[in-house]
Amino acid sequence: MKLPGSTGRLAGAALPLIALLLAGCASSGAVLSAPRSQYGAATPEQAVRTFLDAASSKDYERMGQQFGTRKGPAELTLGARDVEQRMVVLAAFLEHGGYTVEAGAQSLLESYERRFQVHLTGTSRGAVTVPFVTASTKDDRWFVERIDLDPLTHSGGS
Repeated sequence: MKLPGSTGRLAGAALPLIALLLAGCASSGAVLSAPRSQYGAATPEQAVRTFLDAASSKDYERMGQQFGTRKGPAELTLGARDVEQRMVVLAAFLEHGGYTVEAGAQSLLESYERRFQVHLTGTSRGAVTVPFVTASTKDDRWFVERIDLDPLTHSGGS
């Protein structure tokens, strides 16, 4: 499943779709579908790596367990089904042949956030650099909070 496609037309049309899919929707009473210890990671880089490895193997549940905010797993506010649907879309955009992760500039971030530059190879756009931001919860679990998909949806991204 390749959502970005080979033409700029689909990529341009995909941006509003991604914005809509990733928009937060609060729902009350959501419960975690797995033990809390399976959510997030011990370090911010581990959260990014686990998320990307899960995306490569299309393990949407595992991707979702690494996706959240300072308040915890996204599953708490969106529900497991919603998160899994969003991970299917993200995995399609993040399809790659390999990656390296390096710490990015920490300016303009909150104290509980960390930025990473992820260098992806073998994407539909070739080699690109995709910014990731992770967030730490009060109990020191790290989640992928934001991913800038622009380099994967616009020509000239690197």
